[in-house]
Amino acid sequence: GVLLWASNLSVDLSIEDEECLGPYERERCERFFSETDRHRYRAAHVALRELLGEWLVVPAKNVPLEVGIYGKPFLRTLGRTGFGFNLSHSQDMALIGIGRELEVGVDLEVVREIEDCEAMAQEILSPSELHQW
Repeated sequence: GVLLWASNLSVDLSIEDEECLGPYERERCERFFSETDRHRYRAAHVALRELLGEWLVVPAKNVPLEVGIYGKPFLRTLGRTGFGFNLSHSQDMALIGIGRELEVGVDLEVVREIEDCEAMAQEILSPSELHQW
């Protein structure tokens, strides 16, 4: 099975929290335009590292996270983890999924009203999908 955790990203982070982030996470964080988005990114990745640290029984700063070619984080280990994980965040919430012996994918999106749903449908749906819609 898969275990899910929700995390509030508006929490205050300590210096120790932020120090657990790796070089790629710090560099990626600086690419965000707003401080709010930078804070949310840091909070989400601190939460991820803390949870993975609990599973690996290591401090968050020692979680061996690396990033694949498409930007998805993975654990660089000697084959001792036996679990997959994924992180998604939207505005002030994050969702983290961890499962044993399987790949995990989670997605979190804030529900918002779409102003011109008809125009969007015309642009992205195939003719058969439009007919069913």
